[in-house]
Amino acid sequence: MEPDNITSPLVQMFMGARGAEYPTSANRERTFLGIVMKWGKAWGFVKIEDPTAVVKTIKVKPGGRYVEDWEYQAFWQWLGDRGHVMHQCAMEISYLCAARQQDVLALTRADIQEDGLLIVQAKTGKAQLKLWSTALKEAVDLAVVTNTEAQIQPPPYHSQPRWPRLHPHRVQCYLAKGTTSSASCWGNQTALSLSRFEDQSG
Repeated sequence: MEPDNITSPLVQMFMGARGAEYPTSANRERTFLGIVMKWGKAWGFVKIEDPTAVVKTIKVKPGGRYVEDWEYQAFWQWLGDRGHVMHQCAMEISYLCAARQQDVLALTRADIQEDGLLIVQAKTGKAQLKLWSTALKEAVDLAVVTNTEAQIQPPPYHSQPRWPRLHPHRVQCYLAKGTTSSASCWGNQTALSLSRFEDQSG
């Protein structure tokens, strides 16, 4: 099919068929088609206007559920029993700062401030300073101390002027069914990416 033959009714039919089973995917593919059509129009590859403009997206109910305290503690203990200390730190930081997983895994040591932890939201670009609490300070300090792979262990963050970057590790810790997928601190994901403090200065 030629791009100029794509009409709004065809896009609507696609949304109905695709969206019946995969509404989120249908919405994303509609958006992508719109971007391609606008690009083609700007560069003269298509003559018609964007056929997706009049097609509405499908309303998708938010997923997830509230994670009970006992579930959070159970999974926290499960990680500790298996030596996944950095998972514990990332989980605790995400919970205490109400931060998305990707924002926690993207932290750099430069984000460790005197007054708190600087969280930059990848989705909005906004930066928020999360003031130190006892629990947050302990989680960050533990993450730094657990940095056993660095050639030189850093001093306490109050006297450290420059911090290497915090990187995600490829290892994943899959959650058993019924345990916390943590809608409150990890979204709807069923896997946690192991993160670690890695010294890149050398």
